[in-house]
Amino acid sequence: MVRLHRGPSLLLLVSACLILLATGQVHAQAPTSDKAGVQDAPMLTPEQVLKPDGTIRRAGPAGSIDLDGWQIDIGESGEPRLVRAHAAAASQNNGLWDDQFFLRGMNNTVQALAVDGSGTLYAGGDFTIAGAVSANYIAAWDGTSWSALGSGMNGTVTALVVDGSGTLYAGGDFTIAGGISANRIAAWDGTSWSTLGFGMNSSVDALAIDGSGTLYAGGDFITAGNIPANRVAAWDGTSWSALGSGMNNSVRALAVDGSGTLYAGGDFTTAGGNSANRIAAWEGSDWIALGSGMKNEVQALAVDGSGTLYAGGNFTSAGAVSADYFAAWDGTSWRSLGSGMNSSVDALVVDGSGTLYAGG
Repeated sequence: MVRLHRGPSLLLLVSACLILLATGQVHAQAPTSDKAGVQDAPMLTPEQVLKPDGTIRRAGPAGSIDLDGWQIDIGESGEPRLVRAHAAAASQNNGLWDDQFFLRGMNNTVQALAVDGSGTLYAGGDFTIAGAVSANYIAAWDGTSWSALGSGMNGTVTALVVDGSGTLYAGGDFTIAGGISANRIAAWDGTSWSTLGFGMNSSVDALAIDGSGTLYAGGDFITAGNIPANRVAAWDGTSWSALGSGMNNSVRALAVDGSGTLYAGGDFTTAGGNSANRIAAWEGSDWIALGSGMKNEVQALAVDGSGTLYAGGNFTSAGAVSADYFAAWDGTSWRSLGSGMNSSVDALVVDGSGTLYAGG
């Protein structure tokens, strides 16, 4: 419990309060009388004296504050603030962003995320620190803290996916994973990293897994496992195989629908030797175009439970319709989604209820 008085000494008292919080020395105590014999004002709730951002108001009631369940944090501009302890915040389900990651995240960009069946979150990118631990380009969040995955990689991780057994696959621009040679792609079994054949000769930027467990990789490479595979390839658990003659330029996004159809998006204008502007579908034996495609890069793909394909990127048209950075394919034609966005869409995901989320 901390006594709060309003007036010129407010900042000093707030500082003392924050110091006590930071050192864990805040204790509840019964109200006491001051030297003038004036007893403390009634007990206040933190909500009565805090602004919405957790900083303390400069005007308001005076009294003692019960800070049980609250902790010190630092705001985006470096200002001290009080926030609810994470367990209390989670139980409230108040619709706010979880602040557990603030000042406990990474020291550089995160470029890929994946979640396994147990709820463990995996992050990949350009970072070498996650939370308070050394984590080279990849790390795991268990709900409480970040941990490294072995010794990590020696280069950027740009794609992550988890299969039904919980194996994590990572793609990127690295050549070492967990201290072993692993060319641009590797698998984490929960204990150690392993290679997928000879890997790729250039970066892997997209990963997807179908219902049978086949892993698909897309990127800038032209060989996979030492065989020709232009920008896209499949791993059956033992070896790599090409998907037709592949693409004539980079693959940036992959998605698989419920029937096993693989969709690829990127910078290409041909797929399997056929004209396919930035997006195409692999139906097991050949690539087919999705209408007239897009006039600019496709960077993100997602499929919902009904089989509708969503595409995001730098384009402003899809097929014959105007579609600002965002469009849907129903199996026959493209359609816009509302008025779209005002700039590129780089990430898409569909939840279990069919709600689509876009970021960019």
